[in-house]
Amino acid sequence: MSEERGNSGGKDILSRPVHPLVPIAIVVGFVAWGVHGGAFRSPLVAPAAVPGAQPMKRESPISAITFVPAGSELVVGRKDGTVELLEVPSQATRRKLDTLGGAVRALALSSDGKWLAASADRLRLYSLGSEAAARDLGATPEFAVSLRFSGDGSQILALGHDAQFWAPSQPQAPKARREIPDLYTASALSPGLDTIATHHTNAVNLGIALWDASSGKLKARLPCMNWSCEDLEFSASGKMLAAAAYQTTLLYGMPDGREAGRLTGHADRVSAVSWRGDDRLAAGGVDGTVQIWDVPARRILATLPGPNEPIGRIEWSGAGDRLAVVNLLGILRFADVPPAAR
Repeated sequence: MSEERGNSGGKDILSRPVHPLVPIAIVVGFVAWGVHGGAFRSPLVAPAAVPGAQPMKRESPISAITFVPAGSELVVGRKDGTVELLEVPSQATRRKLDTLGGAVRALALSSDGKWLAASADRLRLYSLGSEAAARDLGATPEFAVSLRFSGDGSQILALGHDAQFWAPSQPQAPKARREIPDLYTASALSPGLDTIATHHTNAVNLGIALWDASSGKLKARLPCMNWSCEDLEFSASGKMLAAAAYQTTLLYGMPDGREAGRLTGHADRVSAVSWRGDDRLAAGGVDGTVQIWDVPARRILATLPGPNEPIGRIEWSGAGDRLAVVNLLGILRFADVPPAAR
């Protein structure tokens, strides 16, 4: 990340001598803002011990998130395997669903919000409308990092080193398995489960690849301007693909993958993207800020400030009034979206 420099009286403020207590005051102030202001909380910094007080809970970093449709709860998966429902925006635990064997790599909700799929070493299915025990569907592809339900909820596509179609009604064996031959750094699954997008950084297959999910055949390779795309996501209709790149979010029209535009606004790398419908896009950067774009008009509607930490994941609430933002340390915060940007 680049340093921001300012001038006062013709001198660089970074060259001025700093009182030795100033850095300590800044750190204490930042943590106090996060804990008491509600916008950000850190489980990595513990307060001073108080006689008789309960020890502070050290939460495992968050590795996956998804909002329930109403937006009053957020499902989170953690690196210690915990899957739980959090209250929004307090982050209080409402229900602990499970503890899986290994880090939770992906979460997906059915379109009606009744079923949740979680991927770690195995694929498990949960009923959010009841206290029924989780259903174990079977072992997932190694390093499964993307999950998605079909529109009618009859299939789940899990993408790891290969793509597997699962039928929730027929656990223990995938319906079909399709090999994805190249290692990739980012991926996305289309709403219709017909296309898989992956980003590759090796010299031979540099760029974005589109695969036919049913056959596993390569459909197209898309140029990425030699930039490393850190995140990919299809719009709600599947007609657009967004790719997080350097200072820019690249847009591709589907199904042919032709470049449809660029959203340039960040001063450094864009590290996470999230669609709301087909016309709103939230783009998070390594500087910790989130820009909300009107995609058809190609203009920024709002810039939401945050802690100076790279953003790893963004998720819209169902009503579009709030974003869940997770940084690369696995720490969650919520950001209110201005009415004009929803």
